[in-house]
Amino acid sequence: MRRFYEERARGGAALLVTGGYAPNEEGLIEPGGPTLMRSDQVAEHRDIVQGVADAGGKMVLQILHAGRYARDGIPVSPSTIASPINPSSPGAWTKEISPARLRTMRAALRWPARRVMPASR
Repeated sequence: MRRFYEERARGGAALLVTGGYAPNEEGLIEPGGPTLMRSDQVAEHRDIVQGVADAGGKMVLQILHAGRYARDGIPVSPSTIASPINPSSPGAWTKEISPARLRTMRAALRWPARRVMPASR
């Protein structure tokens, strides 16, 4: 990955944007997709970012909640309108599909159900 992004920085790209990293498991595009949920994960990206900086570029990491585009079978979205790439209608983030209910649904599918909540402000 470092070489991939370094080459683009050397080629003159003004700003490099990584692929989407989910902020929590409910935001994954698919099981096993990239996440940035813990501070210790930042170290995993330092080498890539340093390579881009050494090549004279700048880089940002895209935080992406997949919403209705999730391909894990239980998309969670502000609406119940299905996306063109997932025939499953998402559960709107309401009392019907609360974080607790989503964890129960995912456990039934035998997919780990961890949630990282943002700090309260």
